[in-house]
Amino acid sequence: MLTLAVQTFRSRWTAFVGTFLALALGVCLLATTGLTLAASVGGTDRAPQWYRNADVVVAGPNTVSVTTGTGDERTTSTTRTAYSAPLPADLPARLAALAGVAEAVPAHQAPIEVAGTAGTARPWSAAALGAYAGLAGGPPTADDQVVL
Repeated sequence: MLTLAVQTFRSRWTAFVGTFLALALGVCLLATTGLTLAASVGGTDRAPQWYRNADVVVAGPNTVSVTTGTGDERTTSTTRTAYSAPLPADLPARLAALAGVAEAVPAHQAPIEVAGTAGTARPWSAAALGAYAGLAGGPPTADDQVVL
Protein backbone atom coordinates (compact mmCIF):
# COMPACT_ATOMS: atom_id res chain seq x y z
CA MET A 1 0.00 0.00 0.00
CA LEU A 2 2.85 2.36 0.84
CA THR A 3 4.58 1.69 -2.49
CA LEU A 4 1.35 2.52 -4.32
CA ALA A 5 1.16 5.88 -2.47
CA VAL A 6 4.81 6.68 -3.32
CA GLN A 7 4.28 5.81 -7.00
CA THR A 8 1.16 7.97 -7.13
CA PHE A 9 3.05 10.87 -5.52
CA ARG A 10 5.93 10.52 -8.04
CA SER A 11 3.63 10.59 -11.02
CA ARG A 12 1.26 13.29 -9.74
CA TRP A 13 3.47 15.53 -7.62
CA THR A 14 2.16 18.72 -9.26
CA ALA A 15 -1.39 17.92 -8.15
CA PHE A 16 -0.13 17.27 -4.62
CA VAL A 17 1.71 20.60 -4.53
CA GLY A 18 -1.33 22.44 -5.94
CA THR A 19 -3.64 20.86 -3.37
CA PHE A 20 -1.26 21.70 -0.54
CA LEU A 21 -0.91 25.29 -1.74
CA ALA A 22 -4.70 25.73 -2.05
CA LEU A 23 -5.19 24.32 1.43
CA ALA A 24 -2.50 26.61 2.90
CA LEU A 25 -3.97 29.70 1.23
CA GLY A 26 -7.46 28.73 2.45
CA VAL A 27 -6.19 28.48 6.02
CA CYS A 28 -4.52 31.90 5.68
CA LEU A 29 -7.76 33.41 4.37
CA LEU A 30 -9.77 31.95 7.24
CA ALA A 31 -7.22 33.14 9.81
CA THR A 32 -7.20 36.66 8.36
CA THR A 33 -11.00 36.80 8.36
CA GLY A 34 -11.08 35.62 11.96
CA LEU A 35 -8.52 38.22 13.04
CA THR A 36 -10.45 40.98 11.27
CA LEU A 37 -13.69 39.98 12.96
CA ALA A 38 -12.01 39.73 16.36
CA ALA A 39 -10.44 43.17 15.95
CA SER A 40 -13.69 44.85 14.93
CA VAL A 41 -16.10 43.08 17.30
CA GLY A 42 -13.94 42.81 20.39
CA GLY A 43 -12.50 46.31 20.25
CA THR A 44 -12.58 48.59 23.23
CA ASP A 45 -15.25 51.24 23.52
CA ARG A 46 -13.18 54.38 23.11
CA ALA A 47 -14.97 57.62 23.77
CA PRO A 48 -13.86 60.87 22.14
CA GLN A 49 -11.02 62.51 24.03
CA TRP A 50 -11.00 66.17 23.07
CA TYR A 51 -14.69 66.92 22.42
CA ARG A 52 -15.93 64.76 25.29
CA ASN A 53 -18.07 67.52 26.90
CA ALA A 54 -19.34 69.16 23.71
CA ASP A 55 -23.03 68.70 22.91
CA VAL A 56 -22.57 69.64 19.24
CA VAL A 57 -19.42 69.93 17.11
CA VAL A 58 -19.50 71.99 13.91
CA ALA A 59 -16.74 71.34 11.37
CA GLY A 60 -16.08 72.40 7.81
CA PRO A 61 -16.14 69.95 4.91
CA ASN A 62 -13.17 67.62 4.58
CA THR A 63 -13.48 66.94 0.86
CA VAL A 64 -12.08 68.54 -2.27
CA SER A 65 -13.90 68.29 -5.61
CA VAL A 66 -12.24 68.82 -8.98
CA THR A 67 -14.30 69.15 -12.17
CA THR A 68 -12.65 68.56 -15.53
CA GLY A 69 -13.92 68.65 -19.08
CA THR A 70 -16.72 70.60 -20.68
CA GLY A 71 -20.24 69.89 -21.86
CA ASP A 72 -21.26 66.21 -21.88
CA GLU A 73 -17.69 65.11 -21.10
CA ARG A 74 -17.63 66.91 -17.79
CA THR A 75 -16.57 64.77 -14.79
CA THR A 76 -16.18 65.58 -11.12
CA SER A 77 -13.79 63.75 -8.80
CA THR A 78 -14.14 64.14 -5.01
CA THR A 79 -11.41 63.19 -2.53
CA ARG A 80 -11.36 63.26 1.28
CA THR A 81 -8.72 65.42 2.93
CA ALA A 82 -6.92 64.96 6.24
CA TYR A 83 -8.21 68.23 7.70
CA SER A 84 -11.51 70.11 7.59
CA ALA A 85 -11.83 73.39 5.74
CA PRO A 86 -11.87 76.48 7.99
CA LEU A 87 -15.21 77.93 9.02
CA PRO A 88 -16.11 81.63 8.89
CA ALA A 89 -14.62 83.63 11.78
CA ASP A 90 -18.02 85.04 12.77
CA LEU A 91 -19.71 81.62 13.02
CA PRO A 92 -19.28 81.19 16.83
CA ALA A 93 -20.95 84.58 17.42
CA ARG A 94 -23.81 83.71 15.06
CA LEU A 95 -24.31 80.32 16.74
CA ALA A 96 -24.19 81.86 20.24
CA ALA A 97 -26.97 84.26 19.20
CA LEU A 98 -29.34 81.36 18.43
CA ALA A 99 -32.08 80.55 20.93
CA GLY A 100 -31.18 77.63 23.19
CA VAL A 101 -27.42 77.94 22.69
CA ALA A 102 -25.69 78.50 26.03
CA GLU A 103 -22.17 78.98 24.63
CA ALA A 104 -20.34 78.61 21.33
CA VAL A 105 -16.63 77.89 21.77
CA PRO A 106 -14.25 78.14 18.80
CA ALA A 107 -11.70 75.34 18.95
CA HIS A 108 -8.91 76.20 16.53
CA GLN A 109 -5.89 73.92 16.59
CA ALA A 110 -2.35 74.01 15.27
CA PRO A 111 0.47 71.46 15.27
CA ILE A 112 3.34 72.30 17.66
CA GLU A 113 6.57 70.77 18.91
CA VAL A 114 7.76 71.29 22.49
CA ALA A 115 11.07 69.83 23.66
CA GLY A 116 11.13 67.43 20.70
CA THR A 117 7.60 66.14 21.32
CA ALA A 118 4.87 66.78 18.74
CA GLY A 119 1.48 67.95 19.94
CA THR A 120 -1.53 70.10 19.16
CA ALA A 121 -2.08 73.66 20.40
CA ARG A 122 -5.63 74.78 21.20
CA PRO A 123 -7.00 77.98 22.76
CA TRP A 124 -7.64 78.04 26.51
CA SER A 125 -11.31 78.84 25.89
CA ALA A 126 -11.69 75.38 24.33
CA ALA A 127 -10.17 73.51 27.29
CA ALA A 128 -13.61 72.84 28.78
CA LEU A 129 -14.52 70.77 25.72
CA GLY A 130 -12.03 68.06 26.66
CA ALA A 131 -12.68 67.81 30.40
CA TYR A 132 -8.98 67.71 31.21
CA ALA A 133 -7.97 68.49 34.77
CA GLY A 134 -4.89 70.61 35.35
CA LEU A 135 -2.08 69.08 37.38
CA ALA A 136 -0.62 72.34 38.65
CA GLY A 137 -0.97 76.06 38.12
CA GLY A 138 -3.93 77.77 36.54
CA PRO A 139 -5.19 79.32 33.34
CA PRO A 140 -3.00 81.75 31.41
CA THR A 141 -3.39 85.37 32.50
CA ALA A 142 -1.62 87.05 29.55
CA ASP A 143 -1.39 86.56 25.81
CA ASP A 144 2.23 85.37 25.99
CA GLN A 145 1.49 82.44 28.38
CA VAL A 146 0.69 78.82 27.49
CA VAL A 147 -0.50 75.80 29.45
CA LEU A 148 1.22 72.47 28.85
